[in-house]
Amino acid sequence: MTTQGTAAPPRLRLGFLDGMRALAAWYVVLHHMWIESYPGFPQNTGPWMVGWLRWGHLAVAVFIVLSGFSLMLGPARNDDRTVGGNVEFFRRRSWRILPPYWAALVLSMLTIVLFTGQYTGQTVSLRTVVVYGLLLQDLVFAPTPNGAFWSIALEWHIYFLFPLFLWMTRRWGQTAMVLSTTAVIVGLYLVTSTGGVFTKYLTLTPQFVVLFVLGMAAGRSLVRRDAPGEGAVRLLGGATAVSLVVLAVVLAVVEPARLYDPVVQGGATLVVFFWLDLVVGAVTALLCFALGSGALPGVARVLAVRPLVWLGAFSYSVYLIHYPVMMTVKVGIADRIADTQLQQYLVLVALGVPAVGAAAYGFYRLVERPSIERRWPLAVRRSLTTP
Repeated sequence: MTTQGTAAPPRLRLGFLDGMRALAAWYVVLHHMWIESYPGFPQNTGPWMVGWLRWGHLAVAVFIVLSGFSLMLGPARNDDRTVGGNVEFFRRRSWRILPPYWAALVLSMLTIVLFTGQYTGQTVSLRTVVVYGLLLQDLVFAPTPNGAFWSIALEWHIYFLFPLFLWMTRRWGQTAMVLSTTAVIVGLYLVTSTGGVFTKYLTLTPQFVVLFVLGMAAGRSLVRRDAPGEGAVRLLGGATAVSLVVLAVVLAVVEPARLYDPVVQGGATLVVFFWLDLVVGAVTALLCFALGSGALPGVARVLAVRPLVWLGAFSYSVYLIHYPVMMTVKVGIADRIADTQLQQYLVLVALGVPAVGAAAYGFYRLVERPSIERRWPLAVRRSLTTP
């Protein structure tokens, strides 16, 4: 491992990763506004001009890859071991994820109880409080207080597999870890997708485990590689660019119904983007490696512009609280003044986007940033006084 190979990633990591997080988070916001205005997902029941917003699920897939990628950068420099040990890893992850999530959960439930529930028919039950409070919503059904919370529990549970994946990497090597994990997940999918009592396994979105290890592999390869030659960099950049173009064309021209597996469970049809998620995850991991390797310098510079990096810093807050803010704007304003679905969507975007941005940034300063610093009284004061 050369000095060049270890010095390059840190310079690029904060830039392009935060830019990708910002784009993914705000795409999810626009996707949920589209769903609220044009019901019927995964079909596009609206005009073609907003049809590109139907792929919000794939933005979550991108988040999972970015999570595996960024979490692996430290262990890759530490003999494939968690920095500070597994207990410290889970302590840091707990402070990073749980306090903002629980605060957003309370905010979401209060929004339903005090305002939106009387218009939407949503209610908050003890089952919802317990299931979502314990992050069990991927395992146990309960009425959701926030349409974005389904992935938080899944990612939280994947974190508990992270030390296992590191052990597999140390014991067998990175390639064997990725291939064996993929084989297990795909094998289980092939068995359970035929129906039967184990079909519930598909509601766990098991393919996200593969996406996470693909992100890990990309991060580790970036840190532990030797600096590639100029020809290899050009080849990597070209392969990544072609992959992105092909994927974009497919998503633009193919209807979602042709890309998901409709699996029947208890009389209901599950929308399972299993294979598509795997493709998107592989392309995203390739993109992360290419950006970190300097193979796409123009793209890296665009993703690292200050506005995107700033938005990426509180993208988790955007993801957590955009739904209750959006629903408040919808039932309080859009439903009252809009006569058509298109008008409703335009009102949601025009008023909801700045409302979500302002609320999410305030939430970041009051809750998320102090949680990251792990010293609440002092950290809250610092968050309010430090730019």
